[in-house]
This record gives sequence, structure tokens and C-alpha cells, in this order.
Amino acid sequence: MDGLVQLWNDVLSRNNTLDKSIYKCFVDQVQENISRDDAVALENHFKRLKGFRNDVCGVFRNRALLLLKSPSSKWTDPNIFAISNLLQNDLLNWRGDDATASLELISQSNYLGLLNIFPELLDYWFRKEFSDNKKKIPTICINWYTLLLTKLGTNKKNTSNNESNFIFSVFQQLDRMYPLLGQRYNVWRELSTIAITRIKGCSETQIFAATKLIAHIKRDVFKKLFSDIVKDTLNKNVQQINDQFINKIFIICDCKPNALHVPNS
Repeated sequence: MDGLVQLWNDVLSRNNTLDKSIYKCFVDQVQENISRDDAVALENHFKRLKGFRNDVCGVFRNRALLLLKSPSSKWTDPNIFAISNLLQNDLLNWRGDDATASLELISQSNYLGLLNIFPELLDYWFRKEFSDNKKKIPTICINWYTLLLTKLGTNKKNTSNNESNFIFSVFQQLDRMYPLLGQRYNVWRELSTIAITRIKGCSETQIFAATKLIAHIKRDVFKKLFSDIVKDTLNKNVQQINDQFINKIFIICDCKPNALHVPNS
């Protein structure tokens, strides 16, 4: 790549009469040079090609999408950060179809780190006002959230003794999507239904213990959603007031036995 940059700076950028075939040869050489780049190298190479980014942005877009498609791509934290930057770089002249394709590929990823950047990329998609002519975004969002919850459910942090972390993570991710989809009722309803179904599949102890975590989420819509789940769980499992019921209250309030303290009472 160093030789190509030198060639551009010394010859090509100073000559306005060069044949188009020379420019094509130059672009082809750039494509060859980046054909083995990971996301970090790809971002670095694009930053260096300041004088003619518009001429080569197409091959960089294609390489970024190919990285997302390839099962051999290694998605380390630096690579995830770099691909996120590339997919939101206006200088790459992303088009609606390419942006939609990137969202679809990420929604199908087996890497939790890639799944986690989906909301910010969706936000970019909406801010650029890309057209969803094929009506794919709702399905992409639903597939992403379903797969994300599956990954979160198998995450070591959420399968340890403090399993209520999983329920909190479910609402955290839903909270990230709310500003983007809160006004898109059909999609929002689907995501909410997925969340409710997954949480109701947890043990009642796990659900009750998550109460202290859910209290930290600011949006009332989620507190009500969780409250309805708790009420439904109590209605199904508590037939009379007895010692078992009192124990459930202790769990919900995160209190030690025989010392009931209700926060914010």
C-alpha cells in the first residue's frame, strides 16, 4: 500500500489527463492490497488514502461486507470497534442496500460483540434516512433480538449464581432499542413479546431477584412490563398467604430473612 500511496501523491493526483484505464488499474491494485485486511487494517488503510477516497470507497465497502460474511473473520474487540467505525463512515458513501445488508449480516452473527453494536448501527441507518423498500428492517430487528437473547442466556456471567443478570440484560437491550423503535408499534410489540417469553421461562426466584436490578432502569414502560411479569408469576404460583409467600417477598425486596425492608417506602 505504501507504494500505491507514493504513486498517487507523486504522479496520479497531479495529472488530470491520465486515461481512465490507469485509474481502474490503480483501484484494482488497492483492492488487491486490502483483500486480506481485517477490519483494523482496513480502517487504517482507508484513513491513509486521503486524496482519492471517493475513487476507492466502493472496494472498501465490499471488503467490509465480505468480512461480515466470512466465517473465518476474527472478531476481536479492536476489529469490532473498527468495523463499527467503517459502517458509520460517511466518506465510504454507504447506500441503503449496503447498509441494510450490513445490519442483516450482523443480526445473524455468532459473536456477541458484533450483536451488541447492532442498535448504534440501526440508529445510523435511521439518521441517514435510508429507504427500506424491501421491508426487511422489522424482520432483521426481530432476528437480531432473538439471537442476542440466546447468546446472553449462554453467557457465563448470566449462568453463574447471580442468574438475574440475564433478565436485567434482556431489559437493557430492549432499552437501547426503545428510542429507535418505540414509535414503530408492530416491531416494538414483537420485541416485547420475545422479552416476556424469555423472562417467563426463568425460575420465579430468578424473576423476583431481578427486581432490584430492574429498578435502576429509568423508563417506566419497562418497569411496568416487568411488574406485569412479576404479578403474573405470583398469581400462578401463590394460592394463599403463607411462609412460602413471605419468602418470595423477601427475595423481591432483596432482604435478609426476618428483616423486611422496602426501598423508597
